[in-house]
Amino acid sequence: MPEIPPTPDVLPGLDATVIGPAPQEASRAGSAPRLKPVNRGQMRFRMVEVDRLVEEDHPVRAIWAFVSRLDLSAFYAPIKAVEGVAGREAWDPRLLVSVWVYAYSRGIGSAREVTRRCEYDLARSSG
Repeated sequence: MPEIPPTPDVLPGLDATVIGPAPQEASRAGSAPRLKPVNRGQMRFRMVEVDRLVEEDHPVRAIWAFVSRLDLSAFYAPIKAVEGVAGREAWDPRLLVSVWVYAYSRGIGSAREVTRRCEYDLARSSG
C-alpha cells in the first residue's frame, strides 16, 4: 500500500497508511471507482455576514418584508423534518417564496436561471 507523506501539522498522530478498497469493491468490473475530485487547495474559511451582502435599499428587502407578513402555513404543514428527530432540515418556505417573488419581479421564470443567480461566487465579491 502506498504511503502518504506525513503532515504532522494537519492530523498529528494519525497513521498515514492508505487503506485500499473493500474486496467486493476492488473486483467490480476491474475498473477504478468514479469519485468526486478533492480540491485540497480550497482550505479557506471565510466569515460572511449575509445581511451585508444586500444593500439597504435593495428591492429584495421589501419582498422579504412582504412575504414575512403572508400566511405560509400551507407550505409549512407538509414539512416532515421536526426538532429532536433525525433527518435533514427543510428550507424555510419564507425564503423559497421570497426568491420566487423576487425572480418573478425581475422577469425570471426559469428555475435553472433562479438557481444560477442564487450562487454566491467569492472570487467576484469584494473584501
